Amino acid sequence: MPHSIRLRGPWQCEPLAFAEIAVDGSMIWTDTDLPTPAAIELPGDWSAALGRDFRGIARLTRRFGLPTGLSSSSRVWLTLEEVAGTAAVALNTHALGSTASEDDSLRFRESLANLPQRLASTLKGSPQFCPARWDVTSLLQPRNELTIDLLTLGMGRIGLVTLEIDEQLLE
Repeated sequence: MPHSIRLRGPWQCEPLAFAEIAVDGSMIWTDTDLPTPAAIELPGDWSAALGRDFRGIARLTRRFGLPTGLSSSSRVWLTLEEVAGTAAVALNTHALGSTASEDDSLRFRESLANLPQRLASTLKGSPQFCPARWDVTSLLQPRNELTIDLLTLGMGRIGLVTLEIDEQLLE
């Protein structure tokens, strides 16, 4: 049975870009006059920290140490329970993948059309649906930085983020 470590917080929540919807329905992106970064806890709604009217991209960052008691047969999985919007997840600058709620999979593709290139590159690829899970065993270091770049056009709900440690049976 896996052992879980909940990465509740504090998470640093930093807005990267604000999206405005033009009259023709296209997205206009800006990175000026953004809300002030704030600390949040997960699971939670980051829009409370950035303002209910915030629509765009926010980066959530959480630092953590290497879990203790790992053996050579340990596997460590990063799980993301849910996300309102689309998220690109990276551990120690290594891109793990992206995830989206089922409602946002089509809007994900459409909203990237006018996104500045430096931001679009983090959200490329086909997102998987939540809950999402990645094997991060080989990426862990004594000190780790987990980033979640969240693209949302509405609520900023994000679920629990955990490390699941599983001992593999050696044959």
